Amino acid sequence: MRLTICVLILLVVLSDKLQIDLVLGAFVAGAVVRAALPRGQREIFSARLDGLGSAFAVPIFFVSAGSNLDIHALVSGLSVSLMVPAYALLMLAVRGLPALMLYRLDLSRNQRLALALHSGTQLSIVVAITSIGVQDGLMSGSQSAAMIGGAILTVILFPALAHSAVSDEVAALRSPAR
Repeated sequence: MRLTICVLILLVVLSDKLQIDLVLGAFVAGAVVRAALPRGQREIFSARLDGLGSAFAVPIFFVSAGSNLDIHALVSGLSVSLMVPAYALLMLAVRGLPALMLYRLDLSRNQRLALALHSGTQLSIVVAITSIGVQDGLMSGSQSAAMIGGAILTVILFPALAHSAVSDEVAALRSPAR
């Protein structure tokens, strides 16, 4: 684990010096470590690294990203506020519509709707992409805030809507046959 952290730091510093995206440096560090490990240790090491990332690195990223969220821009203008539900619907369309179409022969309509709603939820990737976009000057803070607001909306609303879409089917499965 110590060697992995050292490789990660080395490649992150190298990414900074070469002005390559930080995410690429971290990705390459993971590939290098995986290639260096014997096959029998990869799964055990991967579980330990997942635990470290989930317990430490990921929360720090989200705290950092959350502290950079321009909430004032999100609520100050009507156009930005209206973009929040628009982005949520776009996220549902881009990730949810394929689920509706691909599983039309395998799942009921309500199951496909629930799958589409769950597929439409996204926060991690939106936070990561908008953070990079703002940092690189490719996106304004208000655009980032609207996209993250839309992603938050997907995480709050879509699972509840998915649950209600299939609740009748789940209840029917749980009730004894008559």
